Amino acid sequence: MSFIAGSAFSIRPLLIVSNLLLVPVLLLYYRFMTHKMFLPVVAVLLLLYLRDIFLIYNIGHYLGYTWFAFILAILILFLCLITGFQRSKVHPVEIISFVIMYGFLSFLFVTLSDGVPDDTLFRKWAAYSYLFLLMLLMGGTFTTYILKSHLASLWFMVAASSLLVSEVSLFFKILIVEDVSVNLFYPLFHVLAYYGLMEFGLRRRMTGKFGCF
Repeated sequence: MSFIAGSAFSIRPLLIVSNLLLVPVLLLYYRFMTHKMFLPVVAVLLLLYLRDIFLIYNIGHYLGYTWFAFILAILILFLCLITGFQRSKVHPVEIISFVIMYGFLSFLFVTLSDGVPDDTLFRKWAAYSYLFLLMLLMGGTFTTYILKSHLASLWFMVAASSLLVSEVSLFFKILIVEDVSVNLFYPLFHVLAYYGLMEFGLRRRMTGKFGCF
């Protein structure tokens, strides 16, 4: 709550302290809840935590490290997604669900891409890649949950969708406009994304190379 309040009311000291404590507290809770922590989830949380620290201390000075930490975290999540994926029969209603979801994600990607400022070519394509990876992760976790309904896949989808909302809010905050709604959505879904990742690690089944579901 302190992280959300610090962001919503622009109380920077509260925002910094709560942001620095968020992942360590979640990892302590995760360790308390299980004797064997799922290392990919721990690695993702630590990488995103490192990215958050770079954001706190001026993104412009650490842009390369910020991108590296974020992309590596997303790639680990994609590895979990791919190794946990299983083929199954698809009901016609599920096909409609896929069309709706991927249509919405495509619309969202095009809409947000139009809002990318005309900056350097590298930063522009970096922003496109950033949005595309988030959309693809959301679509992938949605597909996995539809094909294999399980608590782990549900929490993975919750984490991916929350990450999408929080990162899109951050995208607006940094590149387009900063207002109260953005400052509220970002921390709220930021915390939910991290909590969802932790629950995904707790609920997963020990199957597959990475044991993701």
